[in-house]
Amino acid sequence: MDKKNITITERMKFTFIFSLSSTIIIHLFMLVNNLKNHDSLWHFYGDMDLSSSGRFTLKYLGSLSSYFDLHYLNLLISCIFLSLGLVLIIEIFNIVNKKNIIMFIVIYAAFPSVSGIFSYAFTADAYYISFFLTLLAIYISTKNIWYNIGAVFLLYVALGTYQANLTLAVTMVVVILIQRLMNNNNLDFKSFIKYIVTIVGGLLLYIIHFKIYQNKVGLTEYGGINDAGVINFETIYLAAQKAVNAFNIFIFNNYSFTNLFEKLNLLYILLVLITLLIFVLTSKIKFKNFTLIIMLIGLCPFYLYLIYFVSPSVFYHVLMLQNIPLMYLIGIFILETNIFKSEIIYKVINKVAIIILFLIAFNLVVITNIYYEKLSLINNYTNSLMTKVSYEIENIQRNSPLVDSLLVIGNPTTHINLVESYNTKVPYNVGIGNIVFNEYTTTLYLNNFLGHELKTMDIQSEFVEINAEEINEMSQWPLSDSIKVIDNTIIIRFE
Repeated sequence: MDKKNITITERMKFTFIFSLSSTIIIHLFMLVNNLKNHDSLWHFYGDMDLSSSGRFTLKYLGSLSSYFDLHYLNLLISCIFLSLGLVLIIEIFNIVNKKNIIMFIVIYAAFPSVSGIFSYAFTADAYYISFFLTLLAIYISTKNIWYNIGAVFLLYVALGTYQANLTLAVTMVVVILIQRLMNNNNLDFKSFIKYIVTIVGGLLLYIIHFKIYQNKVGLTEYGGINDAGVINFETIYLAAQKAVNAFNIFIFNNYSFTNLFEKLNLLYILLVLITLLIFVLTSKIKFKNFTLIIMLIGLCPFYLYLIYFVSPSVFYHVLMLQNIPLMYLIGIFILETNIFKSEIIYKVINKVAIIILFLIAFNLVVITNIYYEKLSLINNYTNSLMTKVSYEIENIQRNSPLVDSLLVIGNPTTHINLVESYNTKVPYNVGIGNIVFNEYTTTLYLNNFLGHELKTMDIQSEFVEINAEEINEMSQWPLSDSIKVIDNTIIIRFE
């Protein structure tokens, strides 16, 4: 790159080194323990070609670490590209104070979306390469026309890897606008036009690719992908409701405020609002700017959950919420504002802001490790249950070596007991809920972890209907008659 436009600064070096080391420490439990979830069972090896889900470039970015589920390598690459992305965020917003840089890095690195993505280690590296490309697109888009064109292509690649990068790009631009308004700077419409060109151009390239593939091949119904672009007044209203509800549930636990996470979020928002009010009362910020900032903050559920407006039936994973930590930058902007140095009230708010942001950062680190502790227990309990199942299957196959098919009735997860407080004391996260829950995941687990060579039935419903009486007479696991052989097929009844 042209050294006149982009240079490696000391701040970049510090941010990268601290980001990488802190991310590895925060997620060390996950890095050194090969923990699996239900999707991991399908991806011991896979080319990551999810074009049917609109992720056209995923397999290319995922090829860097090979198509094997190399758990430690994938997550190490993820940590590197997450750190590179955080470097760009710090540079874009020109955060100067090292303490502020440290707090934001820890908040971002420990946010639930990161632990959610890390639980899908087989694809985490591709997601964080696309995360980096999204931020790089925003970073270079204002340099010159050629960089702007390059930014359009980078964003297209990022969207083709994970569509949620659209919300990351949009939220970045919104927070850039908030920072400028807080500092009473000129909005620099030329720069914002370039940001808009990058986002619209990248999205347009993706939509063209999306429509061509949809018309020629077709798209999956999973996650509401096939509904993308179905937009009318009804879907917009529904999307707005979903966005507000999802934001309230995740950030405030639906206003129950029973846990530290949502209490700290409430304190943080009150801090921001009180500080902005003081700004406007002391004429440190223009009233017009104050009004715009309040409006942008009030509208945050809509751009934070923007994908609802693109695909009305989308299922919003926590993995898609990598843009939410950017909102904590507003608190960092407060700490970076020089007007706090003159009057006592600003010094007080400065101290309060440091305490609140520190508590948020530390609490997120704790939450991350609670997630991993739960996932570890699920792995241990699943292994214990499946080992017992494996022992019973081996006994059957000693006497009937031709038996190689498996049919599971019910959900094995119902026999894995976990402490209920895991579901009530931390924000909901995906990828850490279960491992085996039907005949496919059970067969994959038995084959991949316990050395079996079983296959699932192709005509399950017909088989169950024909043998309904005999199957209904079976008891539930772990009673002796909860497993039996019918027509060279092992039947296990869990429910």
